[in-house]
Amino acid sequence: MEPLIVAGPAVQADAVLTWDLEEWTGRLELLSAQIDLATFRPWAEGEPLAAGSLTLEGGLDLDSGGATGGFDLRVVGLAVRGHSLGEADGSVVIDPTSVRVRLDGSGWAAEGGIGLGEDLPLQATLSLDRLILEPSLGELAGVWTRLSGGLEAVGPLARPEEIEVEGSLSEAVLGLGAHRVELAEAMRLRYASGQLALDGVRLVGPDSDFEARLRYDTGTGGIEGAGRGHFALALVSA
Repeated sequence: MEPLIVAGPAVQADAVLTWDLEEWTGRLELLSAQIDLATFRPWAEGEPLAAGSLTLEGGLDLDSGGATGGFDLRVVGLAVRGHSLGEADGSVVIDPTSVRVRLDGSGWAAEGGIGLGEDLPLQATLSLDRLILEPSLGELAGVWTRLSGGLEAVGPLARPEEIEVEGSLSEAVLGLGAHRVELAEAMRLRYASGQLALDGVRLVGPDSDFEARLRYDTGTGGIEGAGRGHFALALVSA
């Protein structure tokens, strides 16, 4: 059977669909598919959330109860908001009630599931293990961050404003040229109802010791916070 070919600005795919009219069952075999994340429709109208090339291979068994099967994933050139995450491998597993996705990269791993009910309930985790982030912006050359910790997101994907995120960073090191500061202890993070809260933020380094708490309103862009301590002058001007 000749493959079905799908081509567009964001997607290139070859697939084979077979169907048994008597049993009313079928099989969709995805021979290859590539998705350009920067022009993919969910965020193509605004600033791209992510960039990179996503490749999928696998298949689904189809019947009156739905689809069952999965795909192998590979992402190259992955970047999120200008921060390079390199390459990642993973999988998608689909059954009539849910879709589960797993991705493993260098220094990070993400896993999550979406229920196929009316609310599209989401549960996802992100684990960081000494992940190094270096912004691609030229004016921030020499700035880098190393992170370890974990986050969990839960809520209805059908109503993204109700999704809540909670977790902590056990390690956060900020490098500014030859200078650096780091967390003295684990920092707590929580996002709910459009409010991002950071508690237990204490940064220490040579001639630096600063403690703070922050609140950020993602709707208005407003920031509230309080802090005390001192930074080395060389660090502030780096």
